[in-house]
Amino acid sequence: QILFEHSVIMGLDIRSRQTEALRQMLNLNSAKTDNAWKILVFDEYGRDIIAPLLSVQDLRECGVTLNLLIRDNRDPIPDVPAVYFVMPTRENVERIGSDCKDGLYERFFINFITAVSRQLLEDLAQLTIESDTVHRIGKIFDQHLSFCTLEQTLFTVPSYDAAACSYHALNRCDAKDADIELCINAITECIFSVFVTLRQLPVIRCPKGNAAEIVAEKLEKKMRDARRDPKSELFKDQSVASFQRPLLVILDRNVDICSTMHHTWTYQALIHDLFNLHLNRCQIQVDGKTKNYDLGNDDKFWMKNKGRPFPEVAEAVHQELEACRAAEQEIKRLKDVMGDESDAVTANDKLASTVSSLPELMEKKEKSTDCDSALIPLL
Repeated sequence: QILFEHSVIMGLDIRSRQTEALRQMLNLNSAKTDNAWKILVFDEYGRDIIAPLLSVQDLRECGVTLNLLIRDNRDPIPDVPAVYFVMPTRENVERIGSDCKDGLYERFFINFITAVSRQLLEDLAQLTIESDTVHRIGKIFDQHLSFCTLEQTLFTVPSYDAAACSYHALNRCDAKDADIELCINAITECIFSVFVTLRQLPVIRCPKGNAAEIVAEKLEKKMRDARRDPKSELFKDQSVASFQRPLLVILDRNVDICSTMHHTWTYQALIHDLFNLHLNRCQIQVDGKTKNYDLGNDDKFWMKNKGRPFPEVAEAVHQELEACRAAEQEIKRLKDVMGDESDAVTANDKLASTVSSLPELMEKKEKSTDCDSALIPLL
């Protein structure tokens, strides 16, 4: 995972920028708002990128009525356009070509997570020509969104197989050169995508003689090639001589290996250590059943308490529940007062105000109860 220090102060809110880019993609990459019905088709990488940022309700607001994995068998919906958000792999390109041939959707708006190679583009063109479905292709875009944003200043490398791109993968004794190369390329592509999304050209610094230097060199070459490419619009509006460029420091994990061994008792750290916290979603076993809880920016209790020590969070849960119970008792009391004509007007105003805040109170109660259920196993 990669943390940007003071990025929000500098206006580099990674979460907001990536969410904006995803919404524009779902808007068929148009500046005009288009909430017409559409299908969203993604692979595992696209799913993991979208999941922490856009809920099902958010997708509905963007006109997405159905979201499906590209590898699944899908029924044809020939009168609705489809937005594809996938990695540029041969398997995905062949599946898109097959979908066009079968006429699954009215039009295909294809968004590759990283830059697609010329060879794969030619393969897709050949498939659509052979099936006489070129007219179904709406637009093709390189989105450069190969990173998963977990917080405003925190992102991680998207990886369907987490073990394939990790500290262990880079440092195990039997690691193969090809596997290490794949991992380093994934990290490089991730950081490159972040700065494309932020529309910033960083100053890169790193120590010599380790993996950080290899990533830095690859990243610098990738950015330089993008600026020199006459067909590319990436970083064109960024001046190398600007004094407003952000500083990117790339360090090898071995610089501070001890931090990975520390297990603090803050709420977020305990949840991460004891439960399966992945992409801001936590899985908890309750009465033999698995329950999923989203612990993201929309959860006010989580955002307020995730960095606090465990005993303080337990007390906060108790306070939230007591506040909800007090609000419920106040509503009951106001209902009883309604019968008194002298206090009816005042009671009616208070009741109306309390009832209007009831949805928020119920949400707090639900979140607090969920947190309490998570805290009991921790104890």
